[in-house]
Order: sequence, then C-alpha cells, then structure tokens
Amino acid sequence: RPAIERMREMGAWLKMFGTAIYGTRPLAPCRKGKWAFTQGKDGSRYAIVLWDEGAVRNGTIFIPDDEMLMGLKSVRHVGTGARVSVRRIDNPINKNFGFAFDMPESFVRNEYADAFRLEY
Repeated sequence: RPAIERMREMGAWLKMFGTAIYGTRPLAPCRKGKWAFTQGKDGSRYAIVLWDEGAVRNGTIFIPDDEMLMGLKSVRHVGTGARVSVRRIDNPINKNFGFAFDMPESFVRNEYADAFRLEY
C-alpha cells in the first residue's frame, strides 16, 4: 500500500512539473545544494528545488553563487505559471553572490519539490 501511495504522489508531481523533467537533460552544474538544473530540447531551462526545512525563509528561496543564472530576466513557477521575482544578492564577506527568488504571498510549495522555468 505505501508503494502505491508513493507512486500516486510521484505521478501527481510529474503531472504538474513534468515539463522540467520529460525531454530534458541535465544542465551544468546539474546539482547545486538542494537545486537541480535541466534544459529542454528547445533551449528552455529549469531549476528544481528539493525542499527541506530551511529552503524558504520569509518567502524567499536562495540559489547560491551560480554564474549560470547571470542574465536571468524572469522566473516562472512551472506548476502555476506564476511569475517569481528574482534578484541578485552579493555577499561582500566571502566575495560570492547568489540569487533570491521572492515568492508571491499566494505561493504554496509542493511537499517535495518545485520547478521553475528560467527565462533569459
């Protein structure tokens, strides 16, 4: 029974976020902490966050210093199509940077992971 329930949950997740998985390939750096990156045959790029307790703070998701995100113009949640505000954050202490995804107030994260389309 637990295996069947888990497969149903996986099926529901893929129904909502499958465009970030099906017909894509890993996109370097492929994995960065809790993030995974894929690219579709049409050049579309996706970032998938694997949730844990500390992944969202005050409605903000952070991707650490990844130059792949340079030139990023907008981000959309794959499941809902909602636009996500993105901003670069510089860390002067260790001279690195990252990107913060500021989620809309209405955002309800998926229990396991969420996918975002990266638009350049």
